[in-house]
Amino acid sequence: TRMAYLIVMLGLGLLLAWGRAIATIPSPPMAQTASGLFAPTLASEPLTSEPLTSEQLASDEEQALHLYRSGDFAAAAQIWQDRLDLSTNPIDRAIALGNLSLCSQKLGQWDAATETIAQSWQQMSAAESQPDAPQIQAQLLNIQGSLDFALGEYGNALERWQESETLYAKLGDRDRATRSLLNQVQAMQGLGLYRRA
Repeated sequence: TRMAYLIVMLGLGLLLAWGRAIATIPSPPMAQTASGLFAPTLASEPLTSEPLTSEQLASDEEQALHLYRSGDFAAAAQIWQDRLDLSTNPIDRAIALGNLSLCSQKLGQWDAATETIAQSWQQMSAAESQPDAPQIQAQLLNIQGSLDFALGEYGNALERWQESETLYAKLGDRDRATRSLLNQVQAMQGLGLYRRA
């Protein structure tokens, strides 16, 4: 059941971490948090309402994703800001704002990240009845969890990632549900719950 699945996934995460230490593989990239402490970079990807295919994405969206993945967060943010300025659709605006929050997090702009994720949730309240709303909500929860984690709010991060894992599981997205579970392990460790993690 869900508990057994969680235990297996957490065990796999711990085995992976142990294997890295034994093999002296360099540790995962580290990101500086708002408090100045370093924390493992969490699994966060820019929002999309559809799986990434060349037919479904406009060229500017593809360019923004490419820039984000290559580490040019400021340039990616500019493209998403332009999309935000042009769009009136609440889902599109929520996606652009969520992606702006991700970029702000990567740039260490914590106030901007907090403001844009809050605006994204406001847009989602106007779009809850749209068919792709649950997928976007799950992604926004993941982004919010990453922000909470970076700000040292581990309990909030854990709650967000538990909610995102539940939504991803309902949507049948096992890969993202697994990432949410791995993020939960990070939050539990931040809370000092090493036995549970």
